[in-house]
Amino acid sequence: MLRIVVLVAVVAGVLIGGRAWLRSQDYLDFGNSARVPAPSHEETVDTPDGPRKVAVVPYRDGAQAVYGLAIHNSGPLSVKVTEVAKPEAPDASLSMFRPVAVRMANREGPETHTTMPFKPFTLKKDHQRYVEVVGRLGDCEHYGPGSSEVLASQPVKFKVLGQTLTNDVELPTRIEIRYTSCPR
Repeated sequence: MLRIVVLVAVVAGVLIGGRAWLRSQDYLDFGNSARVPAPSHEETVDTPDGPRKVAVVPYRDGAQAVYGLAIHNSGPLSVKVTEVAKPEAPDASLSMFRPVAVRMANREGPETHTTMPFKPFTLKKDHQRYVEVVGRLGDCEHYGPGSSEVLASQPVKFKVLGQTLTNDVELPTRIEIRYTSCPR
């Protein structure tokens, strides 16, 4: 009876330790290509971490804005990317940038030439794939003149060994949406 109790305790310890190890790993980070919305202009701003490049996007009510990034798997295991940005219905948020679609490169790698609608994909260790987030600008009535919204990272949801996790992939250039007045 003692052997069974010890065996159960060992198996439980291995499972708990394995799950903790799995969750403690850094899996996804920025690959080697990105796209900032057009039109935008680059500025350097001071942040608590020092100077950083910012792509400043002028606010135009109802305009579409698209940014992209290559997602790289730097973790020890293959992962299945299941969500990059969840499209939001109108009036679902009060953000100036509301995701309406996600696109991805039609094959693995950092290329940006051909995209298709997002569907879950697997990234092996040290592989990457380019994705784009398409958004609509709106809801400026909730902000004061001179306000801005900053996009500094992209949450990416993925599965690894049956566990669903999320990593925030830092954008190489922050995106700042600025407006001076609201047309409403």
